[in-house]
Amino acid sequence: MGRKRQGSGMELTAADALPAGYAVFLEDLKTRVHSAQLRAAVAVNTELIQLYWDIGRGVVERQRTDGWGSKVVNLLGRDLQVAFPGVGGFSRQNLYRMRAFYQAYSEPGPIVSQAARQLDSPPPAVAALPWFHNVTIFERVKDPEARLWYARATREFGWSR
Repeated sequence: MGRKRQGSGMELTAADALPAGYAVFLEDLKTRVHSAQLRAAVAVNTELIQLYWDIGRGVVERQRTDGWGSKVVNLLGRDLQVAFPGVGGFSRQNLYRMRAFYQAYSEPGPIVSQAARQLDSPPPAVAALPWFHNVTIFERVKDPEARLWYARATREFGWSR
């Protein structure tokens, strides 16, 4: 009488013993695949956060130097959505969030030095968080020092939004 191996679609009989070391090899591969998937997800998130930082910086700079107003930002959002159909994240509201994200960590404040204005990327603890974790923090926490504390704690303790 055969025994069906779960999920494999293969019938195994009692005579079909697994080769020596197979189970250990399989577990090792599963661990490595899972680890690679996590690293890929972290890399994608880091790139997305950097992109949103760069877009936010670009909008802030254009508003300062070229006087861009809300109509231009709205147009930018529509044009990006047309250029990248099916790709989320380029709504008018999210463009304003990108702008606020950049300003939250680059604008000089009581604890942020003038040199911080020149940042090319968000602080490491911030860059490691998913986008909507960041949105939740910078929309709800106005104090720059507290924002960084929440970003670090969220990363360290794995807090959800």
